[in-house]
Amino acid sequence: MINLLQLKSKTLGWVLYVPLVILIVMLFLIFGIPNNNVNVVIVLLQLTFIPLACIWALYLFYDLFGTGNFQHMWLYYKGNIEKILIMFFVILFIPLLSLIIAIEFRFDEFKALPTLMLLLTQCLISVVVSLILFAVFGDVSIPITLIFLYISAELATFGSSKYLYHIFFLNLQESLNFTNIIDLALLNLLFGLIGYKIFKLLIT
Repeated sequence: MINLLQLKSKTLGWVLYVPLVILIVMLFLIFGIPNNNVNVVIVLLQLTFIPLACIWALYLFYDLFGTGNFQHMWLYYKGNIEKILIMFFVILFIPLLSLIIAIEFRFDEFKALPTLMLLLTQCLISVVVSLILFAVFGDVSIPITLIFLYISAELATFGSSKYLYHIFFLNLQESLNFTNIIDLALLNLLFGLIGYKIFKLLIT
């Protein structure tokens, strides 16, 4: 596992340090937001963390899908896909947990557990869809472009478009809690697991 971590650290390059930079920037931002605007923080957290997770995952597998050496690289990746993804989630969620703890201390109405559950399922579905697109097209710019187009569409309509599946919680009036995100989180989880099965079928 240590050798795998070292190799993937080289693959990620400077992208490896982006979560730490985002953590520092977000810490400054949240302490500048008034205490009654916790929903703004939750929206900001989603719109920052999810694209970051997708880009991290894409570059994690760049040597497999983006270099034209799939057959050669697959000899190394075979049997290691789950290990790499678990390692990715653990490392990525260390700064996220630190940020969530800081937000909980800062905002009285913030609910850490439902927020974390929602972010986990959002991360799963968005990362899996990004990897499927990367595996199909072999061009990292395509999933990255589509990620930002999707986020732009969600922001433009604030999650009201009937033509899109909405992974985000963009409600500025209601506080985020288990009651109002459980259906969304379960759907994200279900589609994420189905997507992962499709991803595995594509590459095996």
